[in-house]
Amino acid sequence: MTDILQFPPDFRWGTAVSAHQVEGGNTLNDWWLWEHLPGKIRHGHTSAVAADWWNRAEDDIALAAQLGHSALRISLEWSRIEPRPGEFDEAALARYRRMLTAIRQHGMEPLVCLFHFTLPQWVAARGGFETAYGVDRFARFVDRVAYEYRDLVQWWLTINEPLVYVALGWFLGLWPPGKKNLVAAMRVALNLVHAHADAYHIIHRHRPDAWVSAAIHLASYVPHNPASRWDQGVAQSRDWLLNQVWLRATLDGRLRPPLGRGQILGEAVDTHDYMGYQHYFTFPLAFSLRHAPTMFGREMTLAREGVPWFMGEARPEGLGGWATWLKQFGKPIIVTENGLLELTEQQRPAYLLRAVASLHRAIQAGADVRGYFHWTLVDNFEWAEGYETRFGLVEVNFETQQRTVRPSGYLFRDLARANGITRPMAEAVAPDLLPTYFDPRPAGQPVRS
Repeated sequence: MTDILQFPPDFRWGTAVSAHQVEGGNTLNDWWLWEHLPGKIRHGHTSAVAADWWNRAEDDIALAAQLGHSALRISLEWSRIEPRPGEFDEAALARYRRMLTAIRQHGMEPLVCLFHFTLPQWVAARGGFETAYGVDRFARFVDRVAYEYRDLVQWWLTINEPLVYVALGWFLGLWPPGKKNLVAAMRVALNLVHAHADAYHIIHRHRPDAWVSAAIHLASYVPHNPASRWDQGVAQSRDWLLNQVWLRATLDGRLRPPLGRGQILGEAVDTHDYMGYQHYFTFPLAFSLRHAPTMFGREMTLAREGVPWFMGEARPEGLGGWATWLKQFGKPIIVTENGLLELTEQQRPAYLLRAVASLHRAIQAGADVRGYFHWTLVDNFEWAEGYETRFGLVEVNFETQQRTVRPSGYLFRDLARANGITRPMAEAVAPDLLPTYFDPRPAGQPVRS
């Protein structure tokens, strides 16, 4: 009789945060300038205080430990560490060392992301990742921090969601630098392959046993009409361009169109020690001649209250589907982000359980999944959406900085402590899981605790 969907013994349970979104008080990057342009951020919100992590990170790190975490993902804010070219701020380096030490002291494995969407203003002013200058300066930054924290950090992410960064900054123009230039977008994507490869080798030079990957955003693109070859075609094209081309370039080194003409970039070959991926959305697509700029794909997403138009539908079973797909590359897998955008707690607990259940099924089918990081620990500054959108397992009152653990936060704690989904969890939160994942129980049979 199955009463628990048990995960592997050394499975890591954690949440993820990013520096600019939680720290507050940083005026040194390109996002700070962007936030002060009229109309760029919903309601004119800024990251001035955010979740005040620069001052109180240790409190939330302790809270993460209380919520059963065995790992915690953070990022390093490049502009704090190198506020001016070649000038490294020892106080900022020391502050991140204290954060990482606190994570370790609470028995958690730190996972550190090196680039999470923000550039120092002096790098952005020179073209950022549109230029070789940006790639070179990023490598210098990585060299410094990989050396600095080699004693504390084994798990690394080089770049967060490279093609999301490209799409929102250079295709849709919703993020800095606010461009709509396909040629420049492809140049940035290619330069991010170089940046990732450089970072991979630099980290291994300082710590040979490091685990390094990139946080690849894998969205599901499906035909609106499964029987339509046209709808199938636009879904497959979108999947190839946004999910596969960049990832495959950092696995076999081949620069497929539009990144290149099939040439091999030797430095990028096999630059993943594990497959880091994040999944949130599914996009049903229909063929439309009126949508040539988006490869003739019209998004047929069902609208959800409070969800921005450019985000898709939340289908939790996609998380396990992508783990199964990644199995083909023969590497360990870590879910580096997954979560539900919701202002209330009506759907998040059930979404969490369904997503984790699908991940368990993928593991049972042979996917070597080693960890799951939920986005996010605490409510934060959610980029162009400001404070309107909430992903946190912990609610933040941004006026008082008071923390309140949500029901999904306690559910996450129970998942982590049990290292799996118990039958009582499913019965209480997502009873639709019972016939699919749990053995049937005769009527009246008690639940074992």
